Amino acid sequence: MLNKNSIRTLFLALSLAFTACQKDKLDNVQINLIPKDIDLTPSAVRIIDLYGLNHVKANGDSLTNFSPPVTGEVFRFPATAYFSGDGRFGNHWWSDNNIDGKVGAIWNIPKKLFKQDGSIDLEFYNLTLGGTIDEFAAYSIKNSDSPRDHYVSPFHTYAYGGSSYFVEVPRETSAPKEGYFKIRLLNLSAPVSTPVAAYGQLEDLTGPMTLTYADGSAVDAKTNAVAIGKASEYVEIPYGTYQFKALTQTNKIVPGTSGNMTYRTIDPGTSSIAISRFEPSDVIYSSIQTFQPGGIYTIVITPMSFEYFRNELGYKYMLKQNAITVIADVAEPINTSLFRVQGFNATPDKKIRFSANGKEIGSTVPFAQSTSYSSFTPSEQAFEIKDENGIVLDKLTYIARPNENYTLWSYPDPQGQIKIGLTVNNLSALMPIAGTEADGTYAYTKNSFPTDFRFVNLCPDIPYLSITADDGQPLGEKGNKAVYNLQPGIFTTTAPYIRATFKQLMAYRSAPGVIPGTWAEDIPVIKGQDLIANKDLYQRIGKVLPPYETGIYTIALIGRTGPNVPNAQKARLVILKHNK
Repeated sequence: MLNKNSIRTLFLALSLAFTACQKDKLDNVQINLIPKDIDLTPSAVRIIDLYGLNHVKANGDSLTNFSPPVTGEVFRFPATAYFSGDGRFGNHWWSDNNIDGKVGAIWNIPKKLFKQDGSIDLEFYNLTLGGTIDEFAAYSIKNSDSPRDHYVSPFHTYAYGGSSYFVEVPRETSAPKEGYFKIRLLNLSAPVSTPVAAYGQLEDLTGPMTLTYADGSAVDAKTNAVAIGKASEYVEIPYGTYQFKALTQTNKIVPGTSGNMTYRTIDPGTSSIAISRFEPSDVIYSSIQTFQPGGIYTIVITPMSFEYFRNELGYKYMLKQNAITVIADVAEPINTSLFRVQGFNATPDKKIRFSANGKEIGSTVPFAQSTSYSSFTPSEQAFEIKDENGIVLDKLTYIARPNENYTLWSYPDPQGQIKIGLTVNNLSALMPIAGTEADGTYAYTKNSFPTDFRFVNLCPDIPYLSITADDGQPLGEKGNKAVYNLQPGIFTTTAPYIRATFKQLMAYRSAPGVIPGTWAEDIPVIKGQDLIANKDLYQRIGKVLPPYETGIYTIALIGRTGPNVPNAQKARLVILKHNK
């Protein structure tokens, strides 16, 4: 029986042989480089290439350009009728989602490419810039009336004892119930080898896998312990912004994939983002994204390309490690029908009920607690806060828009009245670039792994609040109105978010023209590790606790100050995380 190394050696030999005998064919391939009016009506069959093959033929006809870059434009390639972006299979070379410059193709095979008997013969190539063959795979499949995906990775050969790069998986396209999306876990994990002996063994991230939320809590029993080579059933979840993770049976976190060069550089022994050759961050990449109502998604685990620091000079080598990737099983819908809203009670001596046009938002909540999210149809909304006896304390009218995320706040004002406030939460991970337009209209940056903060002052006893990082160091630009001189119940609306990491956050009593002011020693600091929702996720397997957890947060100062304030009502900074 051939072992893994023997299979690799045989595969390489076959590839070289193929290169030698096919060179003339590749040199003389006929390509129509100009997109033409052609029937591209998709079939129900898709190819999901997570490995990185960059050229394809169907029934002997070339669909990609099989050509070197356009003269003078190193990373641009001529388009073809079937691949109008850059004439290549996979992501465009310059795509932000790229890893290895080409991985991530989702291709609906056009109906017209299937032969009369319903079959199609596919040949996939990975060509170097010089035109030589680096990888080759041939595959014949039948058309299907029911939706089916064919996932591509050579590691399937080694993991499942087969001879094909492809694993066929049926998929669903029937819509979930209103306000929900469908998701499942596909486990195509496979053994990977360590890069160098000096680094020790790579983490073993194979075996049955469980789909979890950001804090490591299981999504559903149906997505627990999914065996290698299997897909779970779909489960329905309320739409929203999530950071899904996958855990092995030994509770290790499987990293995610990203085109961002920082996030794809990992420490081999911990799978966390590497800071340097000798310093792991202990923070494991998992993307944060909004899953839309009506959407259907697969989270697939399969070996993907990463890098690691080879030496202290910053030189990097490639490695493979099992990783999660989110695949849209249907074209992701645009949310034009719903918004989400939650309530937070910052009123020290009352339990609060929140409602929208008379409909309850979650349940009655005590001081320093938030409701769950509720979804409603966009329209002019009468938002109300009531005490636990149903007496209306305050209300506001607001035109709620689709696909937006809101938090309602109940808080005491300096005059002793209980008020309602509203913030629009930015869960898009878009941030304006410093020094440009405040709203980022023309200059913004997007990060799929953000640590974004909004700060709110809901303590009537501190007229001006400023927040700093470690030991009073500025958090962002000094004087930023999102951080300094925050007044009770006044919510910053222009560039209200700060993107930062920190060891601790400190509250200061400030004043106009005086920032940050005097450190409020009576208000406990917030440490970066306080952002970790479930420390047991790391500690139960003996991992180092990361310095923080990514997410989109509001940090609010709530409570009262003074000598006669009960301990439970004393002023403090609280953390409200908006993604799950």
